[in-house]
Amino acid sequence: MKIDFPTGQSIASLLYSLIGMLLLYFCRLQDRKNYILARAPRLPFTHINEADDVWLSGEIRCEEPVVTPYFDLPSLHYSYTYEVEERDSDGDRDWKTKARESDSAYFYLHDDEGNEILVLGKDAEFHDLQKEQYYPTNHTRHTVYYFPHLGAASVMGLVGEKKETLGTTSTIPLVVVSCSPEEHLERESDKEENLRTAGFIIMWIAFTMWILLFSVALGQSYEPYDLSSYVRALLGPAILALLPTAGLFFISLHNTFVEYRIRTENAWRLVYIDMKNRHDLVHQLQEVIRGMKNYESQTLERVASLRTSVSASYDEGVVQHEQEVHNGVKQMVALKEAYPELKSNELYMQFATTLRALEDKIAHGRSFFNDNAAEYNTIIQKFPHSLLAAILLHKPLKLFDIDD
Repeated sequence: MKIDFPTGQSIASLLYSLIGMLLLYFCRLQDRKNYILARAPRLPFTHINEADDVWLSGEIRCEEPVVTPYFDLPSLHYSYTYEVEERDSDGDRDWKTKARESDSAYFYLHDDEGNEILVLGKDAEFHDLQKEQYYPTNHTRHTVYYFPHLGAASVMGLVGEKKETLGTTSTIPLVVVSCSPEEHLERESDKEENLRTAGFIIMWIAFTMWILLFSVALGQSYEPYDLSSYVRALLGPAILALLPTAGLFFISLHNTFVEYRIRTENAWRLVYIDMKNRHDLVHQLQEVIRGMKNYESQTLERVASLRTSVSASYDEGVVQHEQEVHNGVKQMVALKEAYPELKSNELYMQFATTLRALEDKIAHGRSFFNDNAAEYNTIIQKFPHSLLAAILLHKPLKLFDIDD
C-alpha cells in the first residue's frame, strides 16, 4: 500500500524534530560547561598553582582598552553593529546589518594585597555586557554591547606558566563576569534547565505531528479549518506521542544517572589528588620542624601516624581519617604561634603557605564532591526518576562532611 504524506506537514514535522534535537544537544553542551564552571575552586591569588582551573575575583587594570566604534567607550570587550531599516514588499519593517565589529583586550586582575595576573582577554567569553543604542535617524541605528574597563570582575580560567596568566584550553573556557561566580553559575544552570524543558516539549509536539501525519496518510480525515474537527484528530496522536517522548526522557534520564555518577567519581579523584599532595607535603613539613631545636613532638607524631596512604576510592572510613588529618594539620600550621623561631624559617613558611592552599583546595573539593553527590542523590530519589533508579540499582551516596 502506497502512503502519501502531505508535503507541508512533513516539512513541519521534520523541522520540529530537528529543533527539538538541537535544543537537547545544546542542553548537553551547557550541562558540561556548567560542570567545568562549578568544578573550578574560588581561590585567593596567593593560593593558585600552575595548570589550576580557578575562579579569581578582583579589580580590573587595563593599560590598553579597546574603544567601541561610534560611542568611543573604552572597554575590555565590545560587539558593535550598524543597521539600516528596510521595508519588504508587504511594507513590513526590518533592520538589515550593514556593519559588524567586535574586539577584546588583555587586562590585569589584582587583589587588595597587590597580587595580579594577566587575563588573556582576546580568548575570553564576556558576560554581563552593558548596552548602548542610538538612532541618528529614523532609519539607522548603532548598537554596542560592551564590558567596562574599570571596576570589579570575576574570571574563571586556566593558570599559565609561573602563575602569570589566566587563559583557556580546548576544554576549559576563559569566562569573565561582573557578578560573583555563584550568581553566574545559577544563571547558567537556569539556561540549561530552560533548554531541556523546551527540547522535550518540542520533541513531544514533533512526535504528535508525525503520528497525525501517518494517521492522515492512512486515511483519517479532518477539516483543517474546523477547530473542533482538528482537535479531535489531534487528541489521539498527542496522547500516543507521550510514549516515545517518555522513552526519550527515560533514555536521557539513564544517561544522566551514569554521567552524574561519573562526575562524583571524578570529583573524588580531584580531592584524592590534593589529599595525596598534602600527604607528601606534611612529611616535608615534619622534617623541617624536626630540624629545629624545639618542636612539639606529640603533634608531629600524631600527624605522622595518620600519614597512611589515602584511599583512591571513596568510603565511610575516609571521612573519619580526613577529620583526624585535618585537625592535625591545623595544629602543625599553628605551631608558629607557639614557636616564633619558625616564622623566620623560610622553608617552613613556604611549606606552611602551600599547605594552607592545599587545605583550601581540599575544602573546595569536598564541597564540589558533596554538590555532585547531593545532586545525584536528589535526581535518583525524585519521582518518577526513582522508579528507573531502583530498576538500575542506583543507590544514594554518603556526603563527605567533616567538622572544620
